Amino acid sequence: DDCGGVFVGGSTDGLGVGPVSGLDDAWLARYDGQGNPLWIRQLGTQKGDSLQAAAADGRGGVYVGGRTGGSLGGPSAGGDDAWLARFDARGQWIWTRQLGSLTEEDVRAVAADGTGGVYVGGMTNGNLGGFYAVGTDAWVARFDEAGSPLWLHQLGFGNSLETVWALAADSDGGVYVVGSTFGDLSAPYGHLFQPWIARFEAAGHLLWLRFPGTTEDDQAHAAAPDGSGGVILGGATKGSFAGPLVGGFDAWAARLDTSCSSGETYCVASGTSIPGCRASISGVGSPSLGDPSGFSIASGPVPGATTGLCLFGDQGAASVPLGTLGGMLCVQPPQRLTRLRPSGGTPGACDGELSFTLQELADAAPIVVPGAVLHSQIWARDAASPDGFLLSDGLEFTVCP
Repeated sequence: DDCGGVFVGGSTDGLGVGPVSGLDDAWLARYDGQGNPLWIRQLGTQKGDSLQAAAADGRGGVYVGGRTGGSLGGPSAGGDDAWLARFDARGQWIWTRQLGSLTEEDVRAVAADGTGGVYVGGMTNGNLGGFYAVGTDAWVARFDEAGSPLWLHQLGFGNSLETVWALAADSDGGVYVVGSTFGDLSAPYGHLFQPWIARFEAAGHLLWLRFPGTTEDDQAHAAAPDGSGGVILGGATKGSFAGPLVGGFDAWAARLDTSCSSGETYCVASGTSIPGCRASISGVGSPSLGDPSGFSIASGPVPGATTGLCLFGDQGAASVPLGTLGGMLCVQPPQRLTRLRPSGGTPGACDGELSFTLQELADAAPIVVPGAVLHSQIWARDAASPDGFLLSDGLEFTVCP
C-alpha cells in the first residue's frame, strides 16, 4: 500500500461484513504493517462477482479488478464482464468501470502507470476492443486516474487461447504485458502452451512482441519491473530454460534487460565468391536515438569494390534459406531498406566493408522508435558468385531513447 501495509481481496459467499448480494461478492481489505485490519469492503451484484487483481495506485489507494455477472459499474453487456475500480486510502469507493461484450471477459492483472492512472488486462471471448480471433483473446487497456479510458488493444494470435496474466509498468510510462497462448501460429512451437511478452508505449503503440519458451509446455504468470527499465518474469515449465527438468513442472524466473546494448548476432551468413570470405555483422556503439549517428551496423570483410545495403524490420527474426551459398534471410517481412553504399576495397580481394548508422535506418523507415526491437542484416552485390549477392548473419538490438 506504499506505507508498509497491504491490500488484499478475493471473493466470498459470506464474509460477515454485510449481506451477500448474489452468488458470490468481491471483497477488499487493507491491513497495516503489523497485520492490524484497517478496513474491509464488500461489493457485488445479484450475480456472481470476484476480485482477481489489485495494485497500489501510488497515491495511497488501490486499483482492483475482476469479473462480474451483473451490473457492478455499468450495464451488463452479456455473460460475465470485466470490471475495474479505484478505492482511496480510507477505503472509499471512488469509481468503477465495467467492460464487456456479448460473451465473457475478466480482469487478471492490474498495474499502476506511475502517473496516477492504471494499466489493466485479462481475457475476452468476444470483440472487446478489436478484431476477435478465436477461442479467447488477450486484452490490455489504460485508464487515467479519473477512470477515463485512454486506449484498449485486443490481442488474438490467430489460433485458440490467449490471456494476460501479469502487467509491469516500464520506466518510460509504458507497460510490459505478459501472458500465455496455446497454438500461436507465429511462435516456434505452436502446438503447446507458450508464454509471450509484449511492450506497449504510454500512448498504446505496440513496440514489440516476443515468444520466450522451450520446446515443451511453458507458462508465464508473474512480472515485476526491475528498477532499471527492464522486467523480471516468472512461471512454470515442462522444458529446460536454464537446466534439466526436475519434476512434472519446474518454476522459472528470468530478467529481460531492455537497456541500450550493441545487440546480439544470430542466423547464418552466406558464402561469397572469395573462399574464406564470409560476411559477419556487428553492432558498434549504443543504439540510442539521443545520438543516432553514434551507433552503426557493420559488416566484416566483404569482397571489395561492390555495393550493399542494410535490410531491417520490427517483426522479428527469420531463418529462411536464400540463394545457393548456404545463406539465410534473417529478418521477418516486411523488410525496410537503407540506401546502397560502396564497400570500398579492391576487386577480387576480401577487403571491402559496409557500415550503416542508426540515423540511416531512422531515415529509411519510421519504425526506429524507443523500445523497438529491430532485426537487421547486410546484403551486398557479389557479381562473381553464383547468386550474384551475399548475405551477412543477423543482428538484433533494442532502440533506446
